Amino acid sequence: MKRRDKMEKINKISIKEFKKQEDGSWVAVQNSDIQCESGKIIRIEPGFIFKKGITLAGADVASALDEICEAAETEMKG
Repeated sequence: MKRRDKMEKINKISIKEFKKQEDGSWVAVQNSDIQCESGKIIRIEPGFIFKKGITLAGADVASALDEICEAAETEMKG
């Protein structure tokens, strides 16, 4: 039986610190601290790339950024 890590929920992330690439991945454009619900802080350096479905320390950063982006677009459409 494989051990599965608990998926971390992201509480705080700044979308301004990332840029979406043409392939749908996200790249950090500056230092970023991601705060998880558990209190864990994940420190990211510029150039780090996140792809949807791939987790870092149990957090799916690309999915979280996509959700923020979609919510902002929906809010703008009003």
